[in-house]
Amino acid sequence: RKICVRYPDLAADLALLDELRAASPLPAELLTRVIEQYRPRLESMYPDDWPRRLQGLDELRHIASSYAEADQLVADLSLETPDEEADEAGAVVLSTIHSAKGLEWDAVLIIDLVEDRFPSRHALARAEDFEEERRLMYVACTRARERLELFVPQMVHGRGGGSEHAAESPFVRELPPDLYEEWQEGYTGRIQRRARTSAYRPESLSGSIDPPAGRNPALCSYCRHKIFGRGKIVERIPPDKCRVNFPGLGLKVILSSFLTLEE
Repeated sequence: RKICVRYPDLAADLALLDELRAASPLPAELLTRVIEQYRPRLESMYPDDWPRRLQGLDELRHIASSYAEADQLVADLSLETPDEEADEAGAVVLSTIHSAKGLEWDAVLIIDLVEDRFPSRHALARAEDFEEERRLMYVACTRARERLELFVPQMVHGRGGGSEHAAESPFVRELPPDLYEEWQEGYTGRIQRRARTSAYRPESLSGSIDPPAGRNPALCSYCRHKIFGRGKIVERIPPDKCRVNFPGLGLKVILSSFLTLEE
């Protein structure tokens, strides 16, 4: 009791745990309640990147929506630390990129390389976050001794249910075409090699792009972005962002310093 008096948030957390134990909700509902309780502290403790952290929790809640038992969800999500013994036994190792640091395998398969996931949508807001995700991509790729395969799904499951089209990760679009072979799986399951259709863009977002002197992004109809290509500015969002419509990609909010204005 003395501890709860000193830390009122702890008392609220313990009360929530008692309520959840008594109700035994489905995993998705359980996580929703926990996230709602935790969000104010998340925003307070991590003012700079709480949206990115919240996105990870939302992804976990989305995964939980297909489970009826919390025990099974935890069992499926638990990852053992990869080690050399698993590799020597010829087993398939499921690993996060962070857990894979310092390790190597003969073949590495990197999955889910689509826009808004790797890199995350929040990484596009700041150049330093984007470059941090690029470094993680480098770590993942360099774990392969002999064979590296990158998987880019054409469709992903939306948060509201159903499927939606996915754009390949900008890290994939930046790869020079002569460094890899591109294969595509058809609707019948047949896999065949095809020519690369995406434009090669070797530029990095490691620095800002200064608009031409005397030009205001809000007064310019069209612009270019290093990742999304040509788009039309439809709204200025103070103090330093623009809402841009990119053909085939829809509306995106972009930092003005990342846009190159068309003359």
